[in-house]
Amino acid sequence: MQEAESRRVAFACVLVCAVAVSSCGTGSGAPHASSIARRDATAPIALASQPRKPGEVLVRGQASPSERGPYALAGRYTVAFEQSAPEDPRLDFGHETRFVAHLAQPGAQSAGRSIRLFDRAAKTARKSIDVPRGSWRLIVDFGDYPYVIRLTPSTP
Repeated sequence: MQEAESRRVAFACVLVCAVAVSSCGTGSGAPHASSIARRDATAPIALASQPRKPGEVLVRGQASPSERGPYALAGRYTVAFEQSAPEDPRLDFGHETRFVAHLAQPGAQSAGRSIRLFDRAAKTARKSIDVPRGSWRLIVDFGDYPYVIRLTPSTP
């Protein structure tokens, strides 16, 4: 009889311990990956680490599609983008959704009032563009990760 009672007590202890451990998450004290991703979703992206220069446009975003502006632009610019995957810093963006962005004039009805910035599956890209004087919206059409776009006026 005592042996049966001991087994029941031991079983009850194992059961209580199993329930306690399963309710504690990972048991290591480390946060779940999903909470890390949420916390790090606003982690700094290298392209945004430098202070803005006069006339420079710096846009941060978490999702697409998105639209910012209008911005008063004129002349030659170096435009760059960078994406980050906080949950997987080694992610190969070459195998992910293309990052697609363009400039468009408010109320523009023709394709001639649009400037394609990027259409590329990459972590970063940079190029030079010429922008006619005017008011421009920066539109991100596609992208699955937090991003930064920086338009820097070229010096004459």
